[in-house]
Amino acid sequence: MRLRLAKVDESQFLISLKKGVWGSKATRFSDWQKGDQLLFIVDKSFAGIAEVNGEPYFSNKHVWKEGLFPYRIPLKFIHASIPQNRVILKKKVRDVLTSVWGPNYHKGILSQLLLDDSQAETIVGEIRSSQNDLAEIQSDIRELIVRSKPLRRSAGKVEQMYEREKEINSTEVSACDAIGTEDELSVHVQGQGLLVQLGKVIGCSVWISSLYRNRHYMGKPLGDGCLESLSNLHMNEDVTNLISSIDVVWLRHNVPLCVFEVETAPTMFSGLLRVSDLITLAPALNIGLFIVASENMREDLRKTISHPTFQNIGLSEVCRFIPIEGMEGLLSKIDGLNGHVNTDILDTIAVDLEEEYPGNLDV
Repeated sequence: MRLRLAKVDESQFLISLKKGVWGSKATRFSDWQKGDQLLFIVDKSFAGIAEVNGEPYFSNKHVWKEGLFPYRIPLKFIHASIPQNRVILKKKVRDVLTSVWGPNYHKGILSQLLLDDSQAETIVGEIRSSQNDLAEIQSDIRELIVRSKPLRRSAGKVEQMYEREKEINSTEVSACDAIGTEDELSVHVQGQGLLVQLGKVIGCSVWISSLYRNRHYMGKPLGDGCLESLSNLHMNEDVTNLISSIDVVWLRHNVPLCVFEVETAPTMFSGLLRVSDLITLAPALNIGLFIVASENMREDLRKTISHPTFQNIGLSEVCRFIPIEGMEGLLSKIDGLNGHVNTDILDTIAVDLEEEYPGNLDV
């Protein structure tokens, strides 16, 4: 058995698990082999273990805020534990590492040096003694990543950052908040109208923001047959008010399932700010977050979401893009299936905004 160790924070561990990749600033993977294992240490505990399942490669896609890690290796996770089920780095393991790398064994972890044979077996045996929560973590990965972001622990500072960014970008935001040209309005209403139709086929109650409720789509007001108010959400007033300002919301039994901001202006700042505010004010809210726009605006959205305001809270990891053109095709496929599809159907057209993850110990 060939084993390496990597010390990371919770967010780095979860994103590596989600993307199935590890990265470095240097060409360190030349001697890594398929079948090698990489053990992740988070807060002095064993968080998970992955197996190299492909060849090293190079990518210049920048997605990690600490820097670019272009040299990468693909991984397949085989064991992962939620924090309360993790095994701490015991004396038995420290003794093994000391026997190989000396008292400064942390340098061996930092450099991801190779352990083999009995040393590797001893350490891997420790993590395998913990409960394997891999399936649970994978099913809740988006929410777990949101919760793991350091800035979530200081909502006040985040809100101050938003206020500063809003002031700095007031011109951009004002331009986005305006209804815009007739062409932009037409696209915006079309996007909302398609979301209303999709939501109803799926069996959701639909909320339309007051700004657009009386706009007409296919001869009827957008708000026709939609909720007239948002009540009994069992959320604080700030969160309720914020949700009510969002373009389209799907709910079931008064529980928001998905929120959608429809954008027509290239900067897209206003919609992204509302989505950012929502995950800041209610980080534990398990809800789908989507930006809806024409397909030709996808790259504009990627550029805007790389702004420090959004990058610092990992918005691209939890918010996805839906092309209006994709909704039209999806509606035609599920026509007549009312009540027989659920919100997961959006996975067939939604696109991740986060680029490929480079790993992140080698900052």
